[in-house]
Amino acid sequence: MPENPPVITDELLEAFLQCKYKARLRALGRTGQPADFEKHRTSQAQAHRAQVQAKLFPLPEAAPRPEAPPALLDAATLKQGQTRLQNVRVQSANLAARIDAIERVDVPSALGCFSYRAIQYFREPNPPASARLLLAYRSILLGEIQGTLPSSAVMICGPNLEPRQVKLDALEGKLRELLKELAAQLEDTKEPPLVLNSHCAICEFRSGCREEALKIDHLSLLGGISRKEIASCNQKGIFTVNQLSYTFRYRKAAKRAKHPTKPHQHALQALALRMQKVHLHGDCALPTAPVSVYFDIEGLPEQEFYYLIGALVVQEGKETHHAFWADSPAEQQSIFLQFSRLVASLAPCKLFHFGRYDSDAIKAIQSELDEDAGRQVGALLGEATNVLTVIHSHVYFPVYTNSLKEIAGYLGFRWTESEASGIQSIILRDTWDASHAPALKERLVRYNREDCQALKTVCDFISLAVSVRGKPEVPGAAGPSVVSTDDVARRRSRFVAYGRATFALKDLERVSNCAYFDYQRERVFVRTDKKIAKLVKRAKKKLPAPKPNQLVELSCESCVLCGSREIKAGRKVRRRQSDLRFSASGVKRWVALYCARRYSCAACGRQFLPEGWPKYRGYFGDKLAAWCLYQNFVCRQTMWQVSESVEDLFSIRLPRKGGHAYLFKKRLIPRYDSLHEELKQHILKSPVLCIDEGDVTLRKTKGYVWVFTTHDAVWYLYKDTRSGEFLKELLADFFRGAGF
Repeated sequence: MPENPPVITDELLEAFLQCKYKARLRALGRTGQPADFEKHRTSQAQAHRAQVQAKLFPLPEAAPRPEAPPALLDAATLKQGQTRLQNVRVQSANLAARIDAIERVDVPSALGCFSYRAIQYFREPNPPASARLLLAYRSILLGEIQGTLPSSAVMICGPNLEPRQVKLDALEGKLRELLKELAAQLEDTKEPPLVLNSHCAICEFRSGCREEALKIDHLSLLGGISRKEIASCNQKGIFTVNQLSYTFRYRKAAKRAKHPTKPHQHALQALALRMQKVHLHGDCALPTAPVSVYFDIEGLPEQEFYYLIGALVVQEGKETHHAFWADSPAEQQSIFLQFSRLVASLAPCKLFHFGRYDSDAIKAIQSELDEDAGRQVGALLGEATNVLTVIHSHVYFPVYTNSLKEIAGYLGFRWTESEASGIQSIILRDTWDASHAPALKERLVRYNREDCQALKTVCDFISLAVSVRGKPEVPGAAGPSVVSTDDVARRRSRFVAYGRATFALKDLERVSNCAYFDYQRERVFVRTDKKIAKLVKRAKKKLPAPKPNQLVELSCESCVLCGSREIKAGRKVRRRQSDLRFSASGVKRWVALYCARRYSCAACGRQFLPEGWPKYRGYFGDKLAAWCLYQNFVCRQTMWQVSESVEDLFSIRLPRKGGHAYLFKKRLIPRYDSLHEELKQHILKSPVLCIDEGDVTLRKTKGYVWVFTTHDAVWYLYKDTRSGEFLKELLADFFRGAGF
């Protein structure tokens, strides 16, 4: 361990929340080239901080201004009891942070009858979750100086300077775990693994990390792949995109599924990259109409403000672009209404957009409008198609991510500005708000128009690829090559993995055919042969409701709760309960029908049912539940087999949905608590005791069952871990009796 551990600052913790690899590079003192968006956001944050301090906390002339270096805060300064301090720096041991402001509150601390809480400024109206953790970190350092951790902190958000109180109790535990993990990473000489993520677009180390990832062909180059999936691939010995491409296996959708899901398969994406061909997976097609509208919405996500809607209208081979611009948030509703009127005038038409941002924008504006206008704008969603969802599930381009820039760029489309992106448009819009320069507005409109044209290029290619699917590829044809995964599935290897077995003896073949006859008839042919399907359906028709063997009519003359005779009979209630009846000669089904009235008491004001009414509200009785558990535990049948046997023997059909038979265990377990305790005491008092443990695999985790045995009894105990610390307390009396 190093003699002088590195100091953890709020900037280092923020980098750790964004990317662990970035935090490592920062801790080593490395610097990169800050992105334009990062510079822009820093300048905007400084301007917002100055605005907040000028409006909410005006300073006297002698006080330091916000741009001055933060002053180091200590207990002596806090004991002076000033109402508010701004731009301070707190430090404790190897932790340090900067706080925009602190204010005094009437909570006792080591300082006296008061203490302080932190205030932080955020330009965004809705700061991310990491902002709360950073605020909690600053509050912990403040609490170490004043001797009391503040119970809350304040965030001042957005241009409206909205104050929000943040409770720190729920964040403290998670934050300390993060600090522990960060400290361990800084002390470890081994660098964390390089994993590209969404923060790379605005990170100062973006170019170096991507070059390194391309050099080693890292799996994180594939957009959307999670750390968990990468770790799972690494455990299987798959570390590169090229290796992953060889793991793709075509799987047909289940025939029973009416709407089978088509998740994005990273192995198929890797295969498309290796072969440099577009792969079509499953059935996909874009809707067609006489008029097609390709639209794109530009906005400021942090402010939830949509300022530009671009629409490329294609009608009879002619292209027309429309741009709807909003100078301020007050005009954004009007541009959506203008766009909806344009679409209504082009009906019938189909709309195409790329990604959820556009549809979410329409939904957000729709909720703010009145009923008629909201219905008009909401009609856009009915005719809109998200092209990204089609690409995500069915079309695999030989690119690393499914961004419009990469896909359209692969198809040959080029933007006027090579650095054009959604992040760059945010910078341009903020700059336009400050200057209102026509050239900036023209650049934004042009970028939006080119996005619409790029979307049209992608849609045209998908439609063409689907139309020529299954046809032989023309050698030397221009444009990207297209392959269907159906063709990949038909390429069989020289090793036949499936097929009819060849038997050396005819008798063995006869046995095999007979063994599989019932399975083929019940499980396979029923899906393909209509006649057999009708026969099976007729054989498994719905069971009629059995007639009651016993009619039980219940009534009462006094309240079963307070004993008062001032009761009033209400509506009739009936309950049918299917159970079993055991006798010396066998067991049979027994159905009881309970009839009574629901009574109300004038004295206590409560409602009740007569005595003798079944306490269990289910349809099945206790003896049936006991029978099922006996078959499951003693006869070692699965609950599925038990349900089938109950239906065959007693004509009682247990609902399969929800695992109804498994609920019998939960229902009967409390009845055996006394027997469980009796076995425990009997075994612990025995002079000889044998103990062992074994692991059991559960659905989502792993557990351990401890077995305690004597010559005449067995007792089981479940534990989450293999640790035997609980044995010291459990066997304390046993050891004392044995003379230990």
